[in-house]
Amino acid sequence: MKKKKAHRSDRSRSERRSDAKKAKKSAPVSFAAVPKASTSSSTKVKAAWAARDSIASKLHPRSLRGRNARDRVHDAMLSSRLEEIRTMLDNGQVPGGGKDFVFFDGSHKDSPTTFPDHARGKNVIVLSVHDMMECGGVEGCIYTSRGNVDPDIIVCPLSDCLDMLRLGSHGDAIQILIAIIKAHPGTTNRHCRIVGDTKAHTYVGNFGVVRPLGQRGIIEHSCHIKKVPTELYNNLVRFTARLEGVVLKFLPRQAIRFISAAKEAVPYTTMKGVGLDSKEEPKYYSSMACGINLVLSSHLDKDFMYCAVVAFKVGYDASKDKDRILVYFTFPGLGPHGITVKMRHGQVVIFNARQSAIVSGNDNSAQVSESQEKLSREYEEKMEAVLFRPA
Repeated sequence: MKKKKAHRSDRSRSERRSDAKKAKKSAPVSFAAVPKASTSSSTKVKAAWAARDSIASKLHPRSLRGRNARDRVHDAMLSSRLEEIRTMLDNGQVPGGGKDFVFFDGSHKDSPTTFPDHARGKNVIVLSVHDMMECGGVEGCIYTSRGNVDPDIIVCPLSDCLDMLRLGSHGDAIQILIAIIKAHPGTTNRHCRIVGDTKAHTYVGNFGVVRPLGQRGIIEHSCHIKKVPTELYNNLVRFTARLEGVVLKFLPRQAIRFISAAKEAVPYTTMKGVGLDSKEEPKYYSSMACGINLVLSSHLDKDFMYCAVVAFKVGYDASKDKDRILVYFTFPGLGPHGITVKMRHGQVVIFNARQSAIVSGNDNSAQVSESQEKLSREYEEKMEAVLFRPA
């Protein structure tokens, strides 16, 4: 197929640049469009996609029937346990596409905002979560965008989360998180803006496996391994494994198969403890982030396909706090006007970080292997057959 020549404007470069600056200054709150189609940004990503389909194509028909039967049982469990939110067309936008930092405030409706004054200023815009569709009850729910196969949001049933997380097992998980936060040297830099109730509140990113900025390779254990007792570090690794267990219970099986196949095609390092049995460590997750009383500006991460977030209340009292909404987790690009999830103590929310199935290795020094090249070519051949199939 011949490509069309790019159209060149008759206007000079300086004139076009001047027009762009004027348009940028006059624009209101900027919204950056988020492509809903699956993207393939690297050979490794293509290899991960192809690996999932390659494994299925090699299954014996009897094995495939058995797998499909197990899928139906698991899907029936999800349908019976989780309320399905009506599928809608998404607006496909995320605030903060320009220089603006857009936050969503969860203050009580019709009450003054509680967004901290010290964080206000130039390019900071505060919107209300109550302008979005709210979801998330103690029984859990699931939302899948129209046209998507895999869900975008899963709010797990609260009772299952508390039972499986076992917050008192191997030490108090909340106190361990607080100890990790206190031991961190300073707030981790991110491309979005992070705001706490006070300037002293710290955000800890990359507990576990670390990919140093501007450096090759990875570090298997974050700096916390030297700053807290080994057993405390190990207990947080154990907690992460339990959190992953909640995710695997409520993810559709086809999504789990993608993650598993991707890990085989694109090997990456997962979170490890010191001297722990592999059963006590996460199988897929590499790192976690935590903080106290923090909110992040709206952003889009290039994260693993499915991430999980959970909120805790320090000094939790079940008789008083079981139904208390601690924080809202917002998805401005989903639904006609955005979707916000009400989060309770210990309730896990699973979400597709990029709203498209993307995974990549976390070692930026690794070379593309021969098998990954082969799988990548299979992916491209398959996509070409789909995109250019005769009508």
